[in-house]
Amino acid sequence: MEDVFGYVTGAYLCNRNEPAHNAMTMWPSLFGCTHGAELASDWASRVLRSQQLSNDTLEPLFLVFLLDRLTRTRFKSFPAWQAFVEHYVTAGVPPLWSGAI
Repeated sequence: MEDVFGYVTGAYLCNRNEPAHNAMTMWPSLFGCTHGAELASDWASRVLRSQQLSNDTLEPLFLVFLLDRLTRTRFKSFPAWQAFVEHYVTAGVPPLWSGAI
């Protein structure tokens, strides 16, 4: 699942020197009503099915992905991930691909 989350957020990430801006460019890939979000949702479902996992495991796997991103301080995009997680928590930890923009 790391590949799914990493790929879709990377496709949307607009890397500037403003972490909050960078975080918000990734938001639609996971919580928006975009074509990319729809493809990512389908891809994630296929990955889960291929591993014989239920869709209920998606949210915990996403939290593990976020923890992974927050512990990789050497990444150039680390400040954006900090801002992304702050926004995610402030938004009430919405479900993935829920349209909660």
